[in-house]
Amino acid sequence: MKKIISVALSFALCSSVFSTDISKYLRTAPNVDRSMLSADYWISRSIEPEKVIISADEIMRLNKEAQDASAADEGKFAYYASSKKNKSISKAKLLELMDFNFGADYYIEGAKVTQFYKDDLLAYRNLDAIKDTNDVGYAFILRRGGLRLLPTADILTFDEVRSFYDEMQNSSVLMNEPVIVLHQTVDSAWYFVLTSYCSGWVPSSNIAFCHGYDEWNGYRNPADFLVVSENKFRLDYDWVNDRISEVEVSMGTKLQLVPVSDYKTSYEGREAYDNYIVRIPDRSQSGYLIFHNAYIPLGKSVSIGYVPYTRENLLRMAFSTLGERYGWAGLYDARDASQFVMELYRAFGFDIPRSTPGLIPMDAPTVDVSDMSVAHKQSLLKYIPSGSILLLPGFAMVYLGEVDGKYYVISSSGENIYESSNKITQTQGVSVYDLGTKRKDGKSCIEAISKIKVMY
Repeated sequence: MKKIISVALSFALCSSVFSTDISKYLRTAPNVDRSMLSADYWISRSIEPEKVIISADEIMRLNKEAQDASAADEGKFAYYASSKKNKSISKAKLLELMDFNFGADYYIEGAKVTQFYKDDLLAYRNLDAIKDTNDVGYAFILRRGGLRLLPTADILTFDEVRSFYDEMQNSSVLMNEPVIVLHQTVDSAWYFVLTSYCSGWVPSSNIAFCHGYDEWNGYRNPADFLVVSENKFRLDYDWVNDRISEVEVSMGTKLQLVPVSDYKTSYEGREAYDNYIVRIPDRSQSGYLIFHNAYIPLGKSVSIGYVPYTRENLLRMAFSTLGERYGWAGLYDARDASQFVMELYRAFGFDIPRSTPGLIPMDAPTVDVSDMSVAHKQSLLKYIPSGSILLLPGFAMVYLGEVDGKYYVISSSGENIYESSNKITQTQGVSVYDLGTKRKDGKSCIEAISKIKVMY
């Protein structure tokens, strides 16, 4: 059976640190023992962690069923991806997708946003140029970046000091993400795009067009590809080609593989020993898609094809992000709760929704626990496998398991209440904690759980 390259060794190399009092140097959530900070701990407690849960072919079949269900809606990615005949979008649907109203006060670096700024930004969307029927374009994202509600890089917040919630950030998109281009700003500096899970504005510098549907569809479905199966890493330094030098790739990124026979040496004259060769997307001077060949060292955690869907692989990938900072809707090249879940599962080939509201109706084995008591939920969780997705209002977590009557998760959290004084703790990162942890509304996480997605 195909295996991914484990990054657990890095944790083992740090074991000497844990031979002393960990609490002196490392802060953890209450009730979290130092052993719980290792994927190996939870793997050892899982039933048949190396067993493939469902195959990649079965995952692709599930994806297709979900895509077919939305392929008739011109507001969905699947409408355009499923047929090259669907080349346009109506004015009504485009305006619906782009709709935005400033319904509250906003701040930029502590300064209140003026009405002039709001009006100018809304006008910048170039809505007067929208026709009754509008041709779409086919393109790819070049580097991981933001997907914005309005065409601006400004960070807009609802209060004067909190900058980690950017109300303009709708999501983030990964390198090599296929998108449908629906509209552009007056100066073509921003494009409004549709992804398989979200829509929003991206800067033109981070997008490259294909010459039609056939080229785009071929690039998004390569025969042989590599998937990143750890948090993130950078490509090697390249003194000849700065377009690929130290470029970052992150978990779930899918890159086309190049056979060794097709590529002998790099621009530097370096030969391809003990490396995979992949195609990194870029844009030509005219804005069209081109590729650069780059090396991925064998020591990085990657998979040829999608990662085999096992609990062991899922837990190792999840724990490769432990301690990573929180990023609202993917802000700051980081992940929020639902983005963490989406990127984790897309490494296996799952095409799942980006947001918690989208995850709730997702067609996957689901247990509705919204009306259950805490005691009932606890008795049920004893039998829920690790890696299942727990859904709360506006939040998602990955379940780890039960230890001594407590139920543990890993997630990317903005805020939790850990202190006995009920003080809100700005965890702002990926952490392990138990479901007795309270939320801002004073309820414990286990009280707030409404749905459990067992994910087959």
